[in-house]
Amino acid sequence: MRNLLLLFCLFFALQGAFAQTDSTTAPPKKDKYLRFSNDVDPMLLEEEQKKEPKEFKKKKPKRKVYYGIKTRRMFLRDGYGSNEKITLFHYVKNPEEPSIYAQDVFWYDLQRQKIVKKQRIKSDEVERYRLLHGPYKETVGGNTTVNGVFYLGTKHARWEVYAKAKDVQFKKKDPDYQDSIYVEQDLLKKEKYYHGWPKDSEITFYDPKKEKIKEVIPIVNGEKHGTYLYFFENGKVKEEGEYVHGMKAGRWTEYYHGKRSHFRKKITMYPKDPLKETFEPYVQMEWDENGKVIYDKEVEDKKKKKKK
Repeated sequence: MRNLLLLFCLFFALQGAFAQTDSTTAPPKKDKYLRFSNDVDPMLLEEEQKKEPKEFKKKKPKRKVYYGIKTRRMFLRDGYGSNEKITLFHYVKNPEEPSIYAQDVFWYDLQRQKIVKKQRIKSDEVERYRLLHGPYKETVGGNTTVNGVFYLGTKHARWEVYAKAKDVQFKKKDPDYQDSIYVEQDLLKKEKYYHGWPKDSEITFYDPKKEKIKEVIPIVNGEKHGTYLYFFENGKVKEEGEYVHGMKAGRWTEYYHGKRSHFRKKITMYPKDPLKETFEPYVQMEWDENGKVIYDKEVEDKKKKKKK
């Protein structure tokens, strides 16, 4: 019996010894480098982590491109304090020509740093002027007074004109809003344009492709209002004048189409404000095809006075 007890003790002792030497049963040691693959030296990775992070190149700002044309952003400042006027606008980077039909064209004078309005520029002034193109905004004392868009020097899309801002004090039930001040601005004028023309204008063309404009009848709020233009087929003006609320107003001019020159043919006068004054339209001056005056109302009126 004693021998059997010794044999059992020896058997269990040997099993314990074998269990300690069996690596499969022993729990694995935690190693902070076990997450790396066998072919990577963890010491090298530690060295890489100590290095300074790589510098990432800053993303270039988006190009100021409007209607597919690259522009530059600019601003002009005038006045001081609450009367300080700031004009924010864009102009084309490279010299561009406006449409031959465009009448009111706005340019940025690089030399004088000023916005000017002129229909055409001379050939030797190409490098000096740039067409306004893109968003346009005027503020006075920090409040918007004019907001619009230009397309190659002409007014385009929606244009808004606001009255000078007034500070108005108001109170609400919420105590957080007591004695608050907000800025009130009246919208004076809202217009829509398409490449310089009132958007609802009636435009006819000489060609089916609609590239050569024949006549432009300005329509605003359902009535004739604005600059009327009739063109020759080569793009030169044949007749021009102004409509005010459906009626002809001011000076209307007709032109000859000479082979080399563009002569005036006749000037007809209408009331400047048809709603306030009325009189029969009259011919003020008239020329022949060579540019010679054949009628001058002022001269004719003097002759009539002398005869009396």
